[in-house]
Amino acid sequence: MSEKMKDSGVDWIGEIPEGWETSEIQYKFEQVKRKNIGNQEKNLLSLSYGKIIQKDIEKSMGLLPESFETYNIIENGDIVFRLTDLQNDQRSLRVGLAKEKGIITSAYQTIRPKNSGEIDSRYFFYLFYDYDIQKVFYGMGAGVRQGLTFEELKRLKIIVPKSLSEQKTIADHLDKQTSKFDQAQKLLKDEIERLRAYKKSLIYETVTKGLDKNVQLKDSGVDWIGEIPVGWEVVSLKNIVQIKNGREIEKSVNKGYPVYGSGGVFKYTDKYLYDGESVLLGRKGTIDNPQYVTGKFWTVDTSYYTISSGRLCTKLFYYQSLLFDYQFFQTGSTLPSMTQKDLGLIKLPFPENLLKQEKLVEYLDRKIDIIDKIIKIKGEQFTNLSEQCKTLIYEVVTGKRKVK
Repeated sequence: MSEKMKDSGVDWIGEIPEGWETSEIQYKFEQVKRKNIGNQEKNLLSLSYGKIIQKDIEKSMGLLPESFETYNIIENGDIVFRLTDLQNDQRSLRVGLAKEKGIITSAYQTIRPKNSGEIDSRYFFYLFYDYDIQKVFYGMGAGVRQGLTFEELKRLKIIVPKSLSEQKTIADHLDKQTSKFDQAQKLLKDEIERLRAYKKSLIYETVTKGLDKNVQLKDSGVDWIGEIPVGWEVVSLKNIVQIKNGREIEKSVNKGYPVYGSGGVFKYTDKYLYDGESVLLGRKGTIDNPQYVTGKFWTVDTSYYTISSGRLCTKLFYYQSLLFDYQFFQTGSTLPSMTQKDLGLIKLPFPENLLKQEKLVEYLDRKIDIIDKIIKIKGEQFTNLSEQCKTLIYEVVTGKRKVK
């Protein structure tokens, strides 16, 4: 017989089992404010992607030893919230569960059960994780940077299962199930990385060695290219491709010609800068993301567009551009940028016969289409696992799905 449910009175929670109560953080938890006076604690911790991880205290750039005296000493079972800059970053996971003693920045809010005989921190970590996924904290922030203080956080509504043993049962179940999801996602992530590495190696072998496995090779004299077939040349990019500056648009429209920046399409306009095949190369910002485009388009000043001289197949140039070491050429530390001069000096392997170039492109198009489809499928599987995990946590932590 299923347990009778009641309205929790909290919009993002919905119904809960009749025996559970609705409360507030302040009645079940206390704020942790214990400064690391005298640098007594050396185990430096940080909240990253929803997990509290160790950091090397000796390698923490920009922090002098005395800086750590302002840090909070936290204990195993404490729950940590990063509730700063809520208006700018709505993707980060902002809740973590401490599994060891250490120090963490006092810019984070940390809470601890008032009575460990009544509260299992793991259950409440999962509850707050669900709040995080549902973006509950983003509707609570105030001030210029939309940060939450403890005075605001402590009034947040929570639900409390009727006993510690029930909290423990739920937490044990979620620990076990989320671990399975994590393992499955790690396998998928590893497979995707292997496919991407294979894709890159396939492009490299094809654009630098060609398709004839028995062809005689010679040293290109260029480190990133290595050996090339006898009969191929090495040319500077500027001698085979024109590099053109993008320009700011006069106006944007809902529909029209795509406007590209270094990161991709971000708006549309009623005019176009170029009509044809082109490889777009980042000038500022995202400099390592070449884009192959066709038809009418516009590029803004964060991106260059290129025009082939006719001696080099544009799509082959695109595949070559995926292999460039952009970090070697970039200027500026705050905002990476590339100059026309540096781009123009990049050396390219050059099979002079256009028909051979087209065969290389046809081969890569066919192979990479297969690889990209597999990567897409595995990416969708990864996303589906994430959604299943979120649904499981929500249903179990709110008592809608009973566990034993």
